[in-house]
Amino acid sequence: MKKTTNKIMIAAALLVAATGIASAQAMKADVPFAFRVGDTVMAAGTYRVEVNTSNKLVSLSSYETKQHIAILSSGGSDASKEWRTAGVPVLEFACGEGRCALTRLWDGADRTALSLPHRSLGPGQTALTLIRLVRASGE
Repeated sequence: MKKTTNKIMIAAALLVAATGIASAQAMKADVPFAFRVGDTVMAAGTYRVEVNTSNKLVSLSSYETKQHIAILSSGGSDASKEWRTAGVPVLEFACGEGRCALTRLWDGADRTALSLPHRSLGPGQTALTLIRLVRASGE
């Protein structure tokens, strides 16, 4: 199962490269806690976040650990009125007892916030944490 997941992740990363840079938006986020993206645990740190608007593929790369993951959005919903009014891109995490999962991402421009597949955190999953994204300069 893990080999299949790794192959899918590699294929998704290649798909990002093949679809062209023009449709990808690069942003940066400082996440002060460990979190899950799909089934992968990511360490706290600074991340480069890319959203490919044409195929709804989200890619996160750690500056510190060089860990990388690409995941397909599981759909989307309207970004909240507060998000759209502020116009600031955000990552949304659902946090429970000692663990968090990345659940949504909003790029600051589109009306839709992308939903990301995640496991249930179980009872006590009540807090939502927002991390601001900033546009990444040409690095």
